[in-house]
Amino acid sequence: MDAAVVSRTFVLAVLLTGSVRRAEEALLEAIQSVPCPARNADQMLVATAAAAIEMAIEAAPSPIPFLPHELQRVLRLPAALRRCFALRRLAALPAPVCAGLLHIDLATVDRLASEAMELLAEPGQTPQPLNQLHPQFTRRVPCF
Repeated sequence: MDAAVVSRTFVLAVLLTGSVRRAEEALLEAIQSVPCPARNADQMLVATAAAAIEMAIEAAPSPIPFLPHELQRVLRLPAALRRCFALRRLAALPAPVCAGLLHIDLATVDRLASEAMELLAEPGQTPQPLNQLHPQFTRRVPCF
């Protein structure tokens, strides 16, 4: 696994947990749970997301200094909106994968992700594609 994959996966874990410490724990748990010979970027992303969701806190997260301004705004979203948006729009996971990870139905995943986009949009502007905000979020993860 290269540094870009680890970085992308870690940023997603930060957005899901709202905590650097919990994101580190989620990434380590995923590394331990996915066998080394079979380990690939897609598996690590999904395994880390699953671990991060399990250890996420509902309290408002503190600002994370290394995140760009746009991702700081994502971090300030309510937890349910932030998680759906991060998984569905930023990580580009298919709706069925997101629904499974979050234990909610498909319609709710897309509704919450859309609500998050509306909250993030500034008047007269649309949110920038993630690959412009954080270039490491450019690959689409296939449905497993």
